[in-house]
Amino acid sequence: MSRQQGLSQPLALSFVSSDLPTREAVTQRSVASALGLPHLTMTVADAVGDEPLLPAALALNRTKPGLLAAPLHPVYDALANRALEAGCAVALTGEGGDEWLLPRPEYLADRMRVLDVLEFARLARAWYGYYPIHTRRDFLWGILWKWGARRIIRAIAGSALHRRAPARLASIRTRRFCRDLPRWIFPDSSLRSELAARAIALRLEARPRDLYGQARAELLDHPNVAEFCEEAFSTRRRLGIAVRAPFLDASLIEFLAAQPPSLLVKGAEAKWLARRLVARQVAGLADDWPRTAYGDTTFQRLMQREAVRAWDGIGGTRLLNELGVVDADRLARVIRDLARNGTGADAALGAWHAMSLEIWLRARIL
Repeated sequence: MSRQQGLSQPLALSFVSSDLPTREAVTQRSVASALGLPHLTMTVADAVGDEPLLPAALALNRTKPGLLAAPLHPVYDALANRALEAGCAVALTGEGGDEWLLPRPEYLADRMRVLDVLEFARLARAWYGYYPIHTRRDFLWGILWKWGARRIIRAIAGSALHRRAPARLASIRTRRFCRDLPRWIFPDSSLRSELAARAIALRLEARPRDLYGQARAELLDHPNVAEFCEEAFSTRRRLGIAVRAPFLDASLIEFLAAQPPSLLVKGAEAKWLARRLVARQVAGLADDWPRTAYGDTTFQRLMQREAVRAWDGIGGTRLLNELGVVDADRLARVIRDLARNGTGADAALGAWHAMSLEIWLRARIL
C-alpha cells in the first residue's frame, strides 16, 4: 500500500537474542524479505554496549508515569530511536494477536463440559503446533486438567459455594491466595489478609456454563491493555514516536469477537484467519507457521546474570521494606538464589517488579 500511494517504505524492527529459538530470527528475516522491507535488528549489546541492562531499565522508572513492564525496554527504546532516525513516525506492534486470533484457553473447558470431542481435539491440535511445548506429558496435563477439568470443577464448586456458603468460599479463596503469595510480599499477616480480600473482591464469579464468553469479556477490561496504552503514551512523550497496536483496534476486536471459535482454528490451524491473509503476501509461511516464541528465557537469564548487581546497586528495597510491602531480607535471599540456581520465572518476575517499584516510589516520595 505504501508503494501504491508513493509513501516511504515501512521498516521492519526486530529484537534478537541467543536465548530465543534460532528459527525466530530466520522467520523475521524471511517475512521482511518477502515483503521487501528494510530490516533492522538489535541485540542487548547493540542497545547498551558492555553496560549491564538492568540498571538502565530500572533508571527509566524514575521518570515514567507508570512502572516499566519489562527490563528489555532500553532495547526497544534504541530500536525506536533508530526508526525515528530513518524517518518513521509510527511503530506498529502485535499486541493482542494471541488474545483475539485464537480462542481463549477457557474454550477447552467449555468444549469438555459439553463433550464436544471434535472441537476440543481441533483446538488441542492447533495449540500443539503453535505454542512452545516442553513435553507431550506437560501438554496433555495442560489441556486435560489445567485448562480443562480443573476449570470446570472449580467453576461448579465455586458457584455452589457462592450460593450456599459464601463465607466458606471467601475463606478458601483467602487461604489459597495467601498460600500462593511469596513470603517476602506483605510479611505482616493482617496486611496479607487485607490484600487477599481486595483481590478476591475484584474477581468475577465464574459461570460454569459460559467460561469462554466470560474470559473474552474480561479481555476487554484486562489490566495489561491499560498497561500497554500507558506505555504507548509514555513512549510517544519521551521519544516522539507513536506506538499503535492494530489488534487492539475496536472495530477489529468487534469483528473477531463475532466469529465462531471454530473459524479461528479451522483445519486445526492456529490463527487460521491470519494465516490466510499472510499467505497472499508471504508464500509458504502460512503452511509452515512457526511456533510462537516468548522472551521468558531471555528475561530469566538476564535476571540470573544481573539481578544481584542491580539489587546491590540500588541498596535493596529499603523503602518498600519500611512501608511493610516487602521483607527485604527474604527478597535478597530469593535474588541471590536466583543468581546461583536460576530459579523459576515467578521469582525472577517478582524480583524485577519489586526493584522497579522501589525506584519508582523513591523518585516520588523521597
